[in-house]
Amino acid sequence: MIRQLGKPTIFLTISANEMRWMKLLTILLRLSNKYPGKSAGELNTSERYTLVSDDPVTCCIYFYKLVGSLMKMLESKQSYNPFREYFVRDYFIRIEFQHRGRRTHFIVVKQRPT
Repeated sequence: MIRQLGKPTIFLTISANEMRWMKLLTILLRLSNKYPGKSAGELNTSERYTLVSDDPVTCCIYFYKLVGSLMKMLESKQSYNPFREYFVRDYFIRIEFQHRGRRTHFIVVKQRPT
C-alpha cells in the first residue's frame, strides 16, 4: 500500500465497549430469554457482562457494522465528513480479537479532491 499510494495520513485504533452500548444490549436482551421485564438501562454490570459473553457473534456483527458506518462517513464527500475538503483515497482495516475484546486498526490515505 505504501509503495503504491504513499505514506498513510491517519492511523486510528477503535476498541469495542459492548458493556455501555445500549442499542447492542437491547438487541442482546431481545435475543436472550434472560432477565424478562428488564430494559437494557436497568441491567447491572454482571448482567451486562453475561449478555455480552453469551452471544459473541452478535457483538462481533454489531461492531463490524459500526466500523462499516464509520468508514462510509469518512469516505463521504458530504458535510459530515470530518476531513472537510479531503476524502479517503484508500484504507486498510484490521480487526483483532483478544481476550480483552475487539479492536480495529485503520490506516487511511486521504487526498484533496482534484
